Amino acid sequence: MYQIGYLLPEVDEYVINSAKTNLNQVQHLNGTFLTHFKGSLSKSGSKRMAKNMLMVSSIILGSTVVGELLIFAQVPLVNVVLVYMLGIMLCAINLKDQVYGFLSAFLAVISFNLFFTKPYFSLSSSPVYLLTFFLMLLVSIISNYWTLKLKHQVQYNSNRVYQTEVLLETIRKLQQAKLSTDIIDTTVQQLQKIYSATMVFYECQDSKLLQPKIYLLNQSQSSFYEFSSDNEKAIATWAFKNGQEAGLTTNTLPQAKCLYLPIFGNSPSSVVAVIGLAINSKRSLEIFDRNLIISILDECGQALSRMRILNEKRKAEIKSHQEKLRANLLRGISHDLRTPLKIFLVVQIY
Repeated sequence: MYQIGYLLPEVDEYVINSAKTNLNQVQHLNGTFLTHFKGSLSKSGSKRMAKNMLMVSSIILGSTVVGELLIFAQVPLVNVVLVYMLGIMLCAINLKDQVYGFLSAFLAVISFNLFFTKPYFSLSSSPVYLLTFFLMLLVSIISNYWTLKLKHQVQYNSNRVYQTEVLLETIRKLQQAKLSTDIIDTTVQQLQKIYSATMVFYECQDSKLLQPKIYLLNQSQSSFYEFSSDNEKAIATWAFKNGQEAGLTTNTLPQAKCLYLPIFGNSPSSVVAVIGLAINSKRSLEIFDRNLIISILDECGQALSRMRILNEKRKAEIKSHQEKLRANLLRGISHDLRTPLKIFLVVQIY
């Protein structure tokens, strides 16, 4: 299949995959039980879930121990409720998922009922505490929700600041580039700051892709030939001609080593280059990283287009200068030939 696409680039090729669900393509929905369940299906997700459960249990257990010490010191019972509230907020600060906030609030109410209301070590309690339990659970959930929301807002703002800094740095470096190779090297360096991976860059010339430039990252030299194989070139050519993503994590030739992204120039229909990202299976490309990568590639495309225009202008200037030199040379030669010819004619007359 790959060989056909490479040997017959003028033939459009379409691959239809079976309807298989790819968990990496499921959108991340924070604060839902569905996402938490899907994330826990993998081995790493199970370890993360166990670690988070251990942290919640440890914080609630620590709050219970502190509450027992306060009761031993004859501190009013209302202070124990505040200790549990503090523990719930600690869970919200250290964990990102809303599920663990609900869990910590529920465990706090159960622990308060078991250890601090009569009869002790029993879930049965006096009706007097029912309102206390309800308010404690309600306030815990609300405080956990707003703590997580503020935390996400801070993370979002910091990501925006980081994105702006990287883009400004990229624009500044691209403006200082003197050659197209400098633009390519700068683009790959900036991209590897965002996502550490091997990258393959195909520059376009005369509506064809040139030989790839491979930027290996923590891989042996033998991997060089894997990323520059005919199959990979065929997929990059497909992305170039169709102006669409192809390769790894996509529905078009997903068996590739890299995710190939077209780089557009001054217009959305002009593809000036193609870049391949060897995405690590252990770290998927998040939405924030993806948007930042696309923004940098747009700046790279604009810079390559400007460089092409400058090169064409320089060639035109050189050609014009050569034409002027040729005209001046011919004018000088003709003048030199006319002068002795006039002298010869005058001598012949006299």
